[in-house]
Amino acid sequence: KVDAGLSDFDTLAEVMRVDSNLVPFGKPIFSSPVAAGFAKKSPDLRTSFNTFLASIRQNGIWADMVDRWMTRRGRKMPELPTSGTKGTLVVGVSSGGFPFAAVQNNELAGFDVELATRFAAQWLRLADMELIHPDANLFPDFTQQIADDMKRETELFFHNLVKQDRSVLELYSADYTFLNERLARHYGIP
Repeated sequence: KVDAGLSDFDTLAEVMRVDSNLVPFGKPIFSSPVAAGFAKKSPDLRTSFNTFLASIRQNGIWADMVDRWMTRRGRKMPELPTSGTKGTLVVGVSSGGFPFAAVQNNELAGFDVELATRFAAQWLRLADMELIHPDANLFPDFTQQIADDMKRETELFFHNLVKQDRSVLELYSADYTFLNERLARHYGIP
């Protein structure tokens, strides 16, 4: 037993939840800035991330995330919008626990996980799939339902990568996918 201790807020909050005899005193004495790092060979990715951050700050998503994860101490990932594929993105997050990144019900959750997932959806540009309309003469069987199925396939695939903590390189190398019967027929998969 101790009479006093120094801890980060998350650890302290959990200890105080378990032992109601403990209370915080004073204001925080440290500030821990959160930062993103990028490979030196990826200046365009850094620029894309900065643009992404500016957009979510402007449209209120950043404030909502801070409120949900940091202020209200949420522990559940929201349903996230997904956005065609233009490549792969390997993202790492710390596992320091909530509110940043933790495993909840066998899935990653937290501020860092949500931020990375939102950025990946924008960077992979799934929303652009709605702008693509294949030539009906070359692809007579292509329908809006097939397009929707393809988008959902990509969303499920990416979600599985995150959930299973798999390498994003599997976007290129995986020997599996997520198909419904209609899309399997379209791809010629029995």
